[in-house]
This record gives sequence, structure tokens and C-alpha cells, in this order.
Amino acid sequence: MTGEAWIGDSGDSLATTSSLSAGAPPAVAEIDVDAFAHNLRVVRDCLRPDCEIMAVVKADAYGHGAVVLAEAALASGTTWLGVARCLEGAALRQQGIRAPILVLGPTWPEELDALVHHRLTPTVGRCEDADRLNREAARRRLTYPMHLKVDTSMSRYGLLPRDCAAFLDKLGEWSHLRLQGVMTHLATADAPDDGSGTRRHLDDFRGVLRAAADQGIQPRYVHAAGSAGIFRYPESHGNLVRPGISLYGSHPFPSRRAGELRPVMRWTTRLIRIQAVPAGTGVSYGHTFVTRRPSRLGTLPVGYADGLDRGLSNRGEVLIRGRRAPMVGRVCMGLCVIDLTDVPQAKVGDEVVLIGAQGQDRLTVDDMAERCGRIPYEVLCAVGQQVPRRYVGSET
Repeated sequence: MTGEAWIGDSGDSLATTSSLSAGAPPAVAEIDVDAFAHNLRVVRDCLRPDCEIMAVVKADAYGHGAVVLAEAALASGTTWLGVARCLEGAALRQQGIRAPILVLGPTWPEELDALVHHRLTPTVGRCEDADRLNREAARRRLTYPMHLKVDTSMSRYGLLPRDCAAFLDKLGEWSHLRLQGVMTHLATADAPDDGSGTRRHLDDFRGVLRAAADQGIQPRYVHAAGSAGIFRYPESHGNLVRPGISLYGSHPFPSRRAGELRPVMRWTTRLIRIQAVPAGTGVSYGHTFVTRRPSRLGTLPVGYADGLDRGLSNRGEVLIRGRRAPMVGRVCMGLCVIDLTDVPQAKVGDEVVLIGAQGQDRLTVDDMAERCGRIPYEVLCAVGQQVPRRYVGSET
């Protein structure tokens, strides 16, 4: 197909394969490691000097690349890493990362061998889980650390505060386990309320800690705060915090501190086709968009298989030549269409920004999330593995 032109209704030559860089990917997610390190410093500035940071790099660091950003976090003074699953922690170990890694979710019985082999620290939320872990540690003649998860408000995993006394009573039976940490997860720290719910959840958590202290149990780590708790509830910090979304530049809620965060991902593609069409032309599946005027339509080689949410159909925007252009018609699996009528300078091969800055304008992950009815976490995690990550910054 080299040299083949795509011709629009106007008869203009609109694209040739040789006009684009040979072998260039159709879309790229540029990851700014300096921005990530900056966001860690913003978090650090909120904490007491003795409070440690666990960088949460689950879900491939929220779609940014877990290995590179885990290494960047550790280089910036982070002492812990947090993942959701045993498999994620094992993958970091296989890349040579030796820092403590907490598996924030439950560990299945079939994963215990890998958990202990890779020296991953489990979150324990049931007595049965501790029983199994104790047997595995005994088999290997180890004394193994664990963190107790207290379910103060999430209602999904962990021991309810009223059930923690029985767990603490059984600690003496688990001769091969060491209670290294006690933790909870604050369900309403980012809610637009007066904070009374979160403070009540923290009171419940402190009750468990007092009960442990009454039995002479002093865990090395006490942690409750994720990103929202870090910025909004200093009393939740304990001596370890677990920032997640804030490290990647998205705000858990508006605040002065959160406003200092820098976006880490810039997601771009290239314009591959321009077509001049008359008024009344239907666009993409179902013709959910029909041109109302003679228009110039641009095709982008990115779709929902790449993580571009289908909810952006007829709602999303992109930046091209420093100007905004709307997405029109339904987002397809590997393609989408934009209306370039008001960007007459656009040419095939131009950079198109899906998330990030171009010229004097910027489209944030929060903007995209709002337009497609998602949250920033979903948008970032959805950017597919077939979209190459390009790491930039002095930290790389």
C-alpha cells in the first residue's frame, strides 16, 4: 500500500502511507516521571517526618506502567509499594524490585505458595486466612508478617471492629505469624460532606488499636489514609499512608494541596484521514451523528479496544493544532471520527491529543471522565496495553 492515496469527495489527496513515520504506533501514552516524582513530594509535604509512604501501583500503576513508576517511587524515598493482587507483586519481584510490597486484596489459598516465595506481605481479613498463612509459614519454617484489615465502612473485605477481639485473641496460636500492621480503608474520605462519617470510622478504627494495645500488641504500621485522607484528614495518617490516584495527577477532590498535582499521562494519536463531506452525511455506526453543514471529518486510529471509552461518542473532544475538535459518531473498536470543520489547518499526520496539553489548552483525565460518565481511575486503567508507554523526564 506504500504511496496509495486516500481521496475525499473534494478530490484532494488526503493521506499516503509514506507521509507517516514508518512503524509509528497509532497512539502513545507519554508518562512524565518527573511529574510523578513531583506528586510524591506534594504528598510528602502533607505528612509528619516519621510517616512513611506506600505508593499504590496496582492495576499496572493505574495504567501508567508499574515497574517504571515503582522504581521512580522508591528512588524518591517511598518505602512501601501497594498492589491489589499477588500476581502483580510477583511481577514486580521478577523485575528485581526488593522493597516491601503489600497485597491490598485477599490472597487465595492457591496463591499462598507464590506469596511466600516472593516475600509479599498479605492483607488478612479473616481468621481462616491467617490459619492458612500460618500453616504455610510453618511449613517453610518462617515467621511471616501480615497486616490486619479492619472493615470500618467499606463492607467488602476485612474484619468488622466487633470481630477483631477474637482475631487478637488468636494471635498467640499463630506462632509463625507476626502482626506487622493494622489498616483500614476510608469509604467516605472523598465525599462532599462535613466529614462526620469519616471521623466516626476513624473512631472505630482507634477502638481496635486500643484493644490491641490493651493486650500488649503494638503493630509496627498503622495506616488508613489513601489520597483523599492524606489531603483532607491529617488525623488519619498514622505512620504510613497509601496514595494512589493523586500520584498520577488526578485530584481526589478539590483542595489547595491537590491543586498542586501534575498530570502524569499524556495520551496522543495521529490524524490518518481527512474527508470532505456534504451536509446530511451520517457518521459511524447507526448514524448517531449527521452533519448539519458541509464538513471536514478526520479519522483517528484509536477506539474502545485501546481504552477510548465508547461513552465519548458524540461527547468527547480532542486537541489538534492547539484547538478543540469534537468527536462525532460512535467510537468504534479501533477508530473514531472528529469534526475538523473549524480547524481548517489540520493535516494528515498531525498530532491529536486525547489527554494532555497542546498549545495553550489542556484536556485532563477528569475532563474525559466527566464526558463519558466514568471516574478518572477507570479512564486511566482502561488505556490498553497495546498503547505503548513512552517515559520522559530527567528521572528516567
